[in-house]
Amino acid sequence: MLAMFLNGFSIYNLGPYARSCYLSEQRRVNVSRRRGAANGRYVENYVNCTFGEQRFTRILEHTIRGAFSKEENVRVAGDPLRHDIIVSFGNESVHWYAVIIDNRLGNEKVVYYDSGGYNKRGMIARCTFQLQFINDFRTYIRNVIGMDIEDTRIDSRNRPIMDGKSTRQRNSFDCGVFALANVENYIAQPNFPPVTQSLMRLHRCRYLNKLFNLARDIGLTE
Repeated sequence: MLAMFLNGFSIYNLGPYARSCYLSEQRRVNVSRRRGAANGRYVENYVNCTFGEQRFTRILEHTIRGAFSKEENVRVAGDPLRHDIIVSFGNESVHWYAVIIDNRLGNEKVVYYDSGGYNKRGMIARCTFQLQFINDFRTYIRNVIGMDIEDTRIDSRNRPIMDGKSTRQRNSFDCGVFALANVENYIAQPNFPPVTQSLMRLHRCRYLNKLFNLARDIGLTE
């Protein structure tokens, strides 16, 4: 699902592939870390990974009618900057984290959630990448997909970077659940259970229940 509504807000889910596609392309062409070296190809790879398959959604305005194509999938999801909140998940190795880009008027910022060990430099680098990715992605969907969107660019000056100060996990396997729960807590607060290690089983069961209900609704299980 690439676009949805939660707690009255429009959410654009970038998924987990942006950073990994960029790093993979850098390794492939053996280039330096300068921005732009892998731009075009990495965004194309991201689009193939993220939009190349039909997404399951109950939301009619984000449902493709007729023949499926990745181009139509991109168009249906819309312009990320026209949504209230953009969500991205990252996992360059074995650890999940979340980056939220808040576009709401008067609340514009980037919030980083990581339940593991990290430093400020790494946090800023990951958030700065996501801001630049939005610019690269919007250039791609405007020039390649042909979407009629404004040439607006975002950076840390108009989306200041903040640490969401996630609770630290006390094991080696709950990072993904922490990332999901921290995002949901940011959007749904204060009406959301605390995101703590002691409640990770609760959050895990909540997500399993949502996945089961969706699978049942679309006929994947009885």
